[in-house]
Amino acid sequence: MNFKQRGVTFVELVTSVAVVAIMMGLSAPSYSGFISKRKVAGASNMVSVFFENIKMESIKRSEFVTISFKSEDDGNSWCIGAASGKDAPCDCMDAPAQCTIDSQPALLSSQTFQDFSEIQASFVDGSVTFDPVRGILADPSDSVSIDVKHVNHDYSVNVTVNATGSVRKCTPSDHKLVGYVTCS
Repeated sequence: MNFKQRGVTFVELVTSVAVVAIMMGLSAPSYSGFISKRKVAGASNMVSVFFENIKMESIKRSEFVTISFKSEDDGNSWCIGAASGKDAPCDCMDAPAQCTIDSQPALLSSQTFQDFSEIQASFVDGSVTFDPVRGILADPSDSVSIDVKHVNHDYSVNVTVNATGSVRKCTPSDHKLVGYVTCS
């Protein structure tokens, strides 16, 4: 007798499902870490682009623009806002925030974007003003350093703005993210 088997047996099906389940179980933590890294990278990119855009607005408009940054103690609630004028800080935590340039909102906060829900930002509250002629900080002793990190994972990116107006991103050696230089 010659019987041809069609389909799969129950044992083969259960074995295949078990193998797939094991593979998915092993890949879930790695996928979670990947998403967390992307959230930190995305948030740090948005912070650095905000500073760059405000510097360019200052140059384009030929007027001083002041960026204010403020955070709550836990780092979960934070904001960065800009306003036209020299030493014209805005309180970005106010509701509604009065951070505008020519009546247009100039605000980036932990409440603004859903992807910031697991992101903390650590910095010293303050403000800096961009010089419209050279695109540097108006006070040469000023600088900004913002640590953007994930609340559940050990990933962090530091965004700094120095006196020359240069925006730099780096990652601490103990919170290394691929694609970023190590902070010195």
